[in-house]
Amino acid sequence: MTHRLSVSRAARLAGVSRAVLQAKISRGDLITFEGKVAPRDLMRVFPDIDLASNTELDRVTRIKENAFGKRIRERVLPNPEVLMSRLRIATQALAISKIKLARVERIINNLEVLYLENTNKTNGANEKLSENALKQIKEFLFEEFNDTGLDRETAPVMAKDELLKIMAGQVTLSPSGKEFFVSGNDSILEAALGAGINLNWGCSNGNCGLCKANLLSGETEKIAHHDFTFSEAEKASNTILMCCHTPITKIEIAAEELGLSTIPRQNIKCKVKSINHLEPDMIELILQTPRSKRLRFFAGQSVGLTAGKNLQRDIPVASCPCDDRNIQFHIRQDDKDEFASYISHTLKPGDTISIDGPTGEFIYDEELTGAAVFIAIDTGFAPIQGLIEHTMAVDNAASIELLRIQAPSQKPYLDNRCRSWADALDELTYAVIPDMGATDSAIRQLLQNKPAAQIFVAGPTSSLETLKTGQSLSKQNVKYLAVAPSGYLESN
Repeated sequence: MTHRLSVSRAARLAGVSRAVLQAKISRGDLITFEGKVAPRDLMRVFPDIDLASNTELDRVTRIKENAFGKRIRERVLPNPEVLMSRLRIATQALAISKIKLARVERIINNLEVLYLENTNKTNGANEKLSENALKQIKEFLFEEFNDTGLDRETAPVMAKDELLKIMAGQVTLSPSGKEFFVSGNDSILEAALGAGINLNWGCSNGNCGLCKANLLSGETEKIAHHDFTFSEAEKASNTILMCCHTPITKIEIAAEELGLSTIPRQNIKCKVKSINHLEPDMIELILQTPRSKRLRFFAGQSVGLTAGKNLQRDIPVASCPCDDRNIQFHIRQDDKDEFASYISHTLKPGDTISIDGPTGEFIYDEELTGAAVFIAIDTGFAPIQGLIEHTMAVDNAASIELLRIQAPSQKPYLDNRCRSWADALDELTYAVIPDMGATDSAIRQLLQNKPAAQIFVAGPTSSLETLKTGQSLSKQNVKYLAVAPSGYLESN
């Protein structure tokens, strides 16, 4: 049987996004059979695959370091126990393959005996093949069996695929069919969140049991202790806690995915991790949730912050759920604003701020796989940043277009971060539009070349109204979010 690769695995081997691979399949450049890709066809479409290096891992590292600034290097290799378990599985698979090949060779060698035995059992009812005919059949089978030309062509792809299986476990979710990979020392839950998949979970340390999943196929290894106790029925159905297990083979699990209506309202006391001055008048506030109570939210949503003596503001989250426990916010420094002044001058790392939320429907629709266009006006970049990071993690947009509207005399804050995204991802383009007057024509030109599946616009209400009256966004699938220049939500 011809070995075939899932679209996710083929994309990893080629070092491209799933969206790029899907586009080639849609155009007919790449042939699939039952949704899978043959290694030979993959090499034909991507002849420059660098089989001597871990292209996909290098790509992920580059994106994570340049765009996210995350801890990736210590998570590339699994811990020794997981690595040994995956090597054991790979060794067993190799041994079974060798046994099967030896069996095939033995059958060919004994072809005459097997045929004669079968003929005798049928009392000579079938005419015996001539000795010459049997010899020709054996020669043909041995010729096919020993023809390694095609094997040599695809062997490097298959060898790299086997290496990736050791480096990262593959998980398929049922019934959605979503796939993601578990690298390094990550648990199934951590990898799912990093891939932009909203699974049900609570404490993430094995106490609450909310991240239960049924293991439908494959093997996992327990990588962390848990105090949660399974019922006898759960034990019988092969239930695991995703926060405490990692795959050592390709696995399929049945797990609950959260929707917008199923994420509960949460109130969490967070510690201030850092307060960074991005520009003279722009602050990046990073809060860290407790390990046992992380914020469940969708990228693009907002929360209420309470600091000091009951200073409250509603503000968009500037990060995505894939950013672990670290929640980012962008606030314009303004000494006339009591909340902003407190953040800038009084608040310090280690202090406590309460989060209440999440709220809002300014979220990415993962079912739409066309181009995604993001338009950020001033501090409207905060929720756009979280959405773009989520889109990168989900990896299903045909292209990502980021437009930032800024006064001609000003440089957009975090401009270098946006440029690093564009450098790291071929499918992402970034442009700065100098004023609102040029926006309509720029958007119209962009959409002529790449019709968008969904468009996100965030900024002050007055700017949003200007865009709504233009022609470029009419009859488009657009979501708007009113964000004041202060960085707070504007009331609709």
